[in-house]
Amino acid sequence: MCDSEWTYLNYTNSCYKAYSNEWKNWTTAQYICRENQANLTSIHSWDENLFLIDLTTTGMTMPPSSQVYHVWIGLYSPNKDMKFQWIDGTNFDAQFWGQSQPWNNPIGDSTVLCADHTPDFDYDYQKWFTDPGSQNERAFVCKKPAKLSC
Repeated sequence: MCDSEWTYLNYTNSCYKAYSNEWKNWTTAQYICRENQANLTSIHSWDENLFLIDLTTTGMTMPPSSQVYHVWIGLYSPNKDMKFQWIDGTNFDAQFWGQSQPWNNPIGDSTVLCADHTPDFDYDYQKWFTDPGSQNERAFVCKKPAKLSC
């Protein structure tokens, strides 16, 4: 169903690969996903969100000069107008924003969003945050449809 090093999730019929210790900017992360016939992940349920947190934090080391985990997902606002969409074209049907989010920070490039997995902060753990800098380097997760099996 999935290539080696990819993890299958039955109820989404999708394969995921976490790049937990390979920090890239948003554009480069999406490029790497596309090289693997995938996209930065979309998230359509709380269960899928929790699955991705487990997937990304397993074996993850804290990035240099950071006190929280940041993981790029495929949610972005192409016109900086706070109208978000998934890079894979699927419906934006579930929202798990952190406290005071989404926030349109006038500084930097707020066209993309990173999921921030911060177990230190109870009210924001497992939530999403807008990120003013798509050039910031983050871990990331790719997602693609599972292959049919006979």
